[in-house]
Amino acid sequence: MIDKGVSETVVEQFLHPTTKDSRSAAMKWFIVSSCVGLGLAAINLSLPLGIHSLAIMAFSISLGFLGYYFFMKKNNQ
Repeated sequence: MIDKGVSETVVEQFLHPTTKDSRSAAMKWFIVSSCVGLGLAAINLSLPLGIHSLAIMAFSISLGFLGYYFFMKKNNQ
């Protein structure tokens, strides 16, 4: 990158991400993974497996990303 003429500050930003980015990424995976776990628990309670299992997983994953959105919205204020 330096050979191509990119400034040193841009290279440094790529090599050393900020701690806020790593914290938000960890929170994203925690929120989404916990919602996936809750979705799998709900699927286990509603056996036998069927098309409703896919709906439960889609709903729980979307709730996880919605929770992450609200988390990021609260942190940015």
